[in-house]
Amino acid sequence: MHLDPAAIGAAVRNLIAILRPDGTLYLSWRVTDDASMRDPSGRLYAAFDKRAVLDELPADAAVLVDSDVVSASSGKRIQRLIVRKA
Repeated sequence: MHLDPAAIGAAVRNLIAILRPDGTLYLSWRVTDDASMRDPSGRLYAAFDKRAVLDELPADAAVLVDSDVVSASSGKRIQRLIVRKA
């Protein structure tokens, strides 16, 4: 969520590349609707569709968890993906 949306694909490919076979990748990010924004501290909250992540996964990767929930602590929407590399 703190990456420029144009960098998400490369980041996912790099994470998958360093994962061992049968390794598990856990990704979560705050869902930002409409446009990217910065909080008062300057942190970027990028607006992007989860397809930007899913489309970079290898065809034989298994998505174990795909959830969109509201955080009990912040009240913000959180997307969680847990993926197993073949």
